[in-house]
Parts: sequence; C-alpha cells; structure tokens
Amino acid sequence: MFTLTIHKDQYYPSHNAVDFIHHYKEDIALFGEMGFKCYRMSISWARIFPNGDDKSPNEYGLLFYENVFKECKKYGIEPMVTLCHYDIPWSIVTKYGGFSNRKTIDLFHDYAMTVIRRFHKLVKYWITFNEINFGIIPGGAYISQGITPPNLEQLTEPVSLSDIHAAGI
Repeated sequence: MFTLTIHKDQYYPSHNAVDFIHHYKEDIALFGEMGFKCYRMSISWARIFPNGDDKSPNEYGLLFYENVFKECKKYGIEPMVTLCHYDIPWSIVTKYGGFSNRKTIDLFHDYAMTVIRRFHKLVKYWITFNEINFGIIPGGAYISQGITPPNLEQLTEPVSLSDIHAAGI
C-alpha cells in the first residue's frame, strides 16, 4: 500500500526490519564465521542526503557506511554496493516527481559521486540500480523510480500498487 503519511493503526514491517544500523558488527561477524567472501548491500540515498537535494552530505550517514565497509574488510568480506535500491528520498518524489524529472538524474549523480569518492578504497564493486527493469511491472515505476500518481497531493487514503499501475504509473 502507498500512503502519504504514516497511519498509527497500520503495521509497516519495513519500519522494524533487522535493525542493521545497531547490529552490523555482530551481523558481519556472523557472515565471517559462515565464510562469506562477498556481501551485497545498499547505501540509503536518504541516509546520505536526507532531502535528496541537500547542499552537503550527512556525515553521520557516511561514517556509518565507512564503518560497515571496514568491518567487512576485517573479516575478509568484499562489499558489493547498490546505490539505489527502491529508496529515493521522499522529498525528491514530491518535489521533482522522481526519475520522471531530469533534476533527479543530477541529484542521483551528486549522490553517487559523493559515495564513490568517499568509499572507493573500501568498495570495488558498485551496482547503480537494483532491478532497473522493475519499473515496467505493475506499480514498479513508483517503487523503483519514484514516479507517483498524478493526483499525489490529493490522496487521503492508502492506494494499492495495482491502482497505481492502473493510473499508468
């Protein structure tokens, strides 16, 4: 379901997830114990540029990922990093219309260059977009590219992805 606001009576499984930000050291230690040699992960664009078009990056977010990559190296694990994994900062979606607006491409470029310059000594393998072809399936343009229904500001109730697809998104 798609909503503009968080509904207190609604359960959102993704809001709890695995709490990696607080458990990454123990998680990566377990990966090492299991013999993992590669760890595919994503950097959250919004953790680096909370509004997407901020003038400077969030140093706390950059430091978090730097620590994650160093922890991987400690266990001989090579990080493989996805730059955009269905997590365009919400303000880019509402302000620019996601990747339907060329401004978003410029913002993505700034974000990508920021993290690649910062982590190029810690990360060898980069993936630009997770499942880029996802944009052609029902609701995929919203999920993967931040392209929303034309009446976005008028939505007051949750909308299903099939309804978004029916609207041509």
